[in-house]
Amino acid sequence: MINTFKTKNTLVGFTVKLIYQITVHHSDESLLRAIKAFFQGVGNIEFTADKQYVSYRVYKLSDIIKVSTEASISKIVSSVAVPKILFFF
Repeated sequence: MINTFKTKNTLVGFTVKLIYQITVHHSDESLLRAIKAFFQGVGNIEFTADKQYVSYRVYKLSDIIKVSTEASISKIVSSVAVPKILFFF
């Protein structure tokens, strides 16, 4: 996700911020907590105002690069998602 924010620190009055985000229904909060634990605490777990959805968000660019690499994604799938899928079947 790319957000823009008003700021007095730039000539144009705006700044751009890159955010890595995964959002799921609140019933899958444990999956996001497992992802955060996998990345050794990188990122934040945040709920929407109505508490229906929960997001895992990473704001720091060096951390975004870490969590978005292909190697990291394949490790997540094998260590987090597959056991959860197998649990339901």
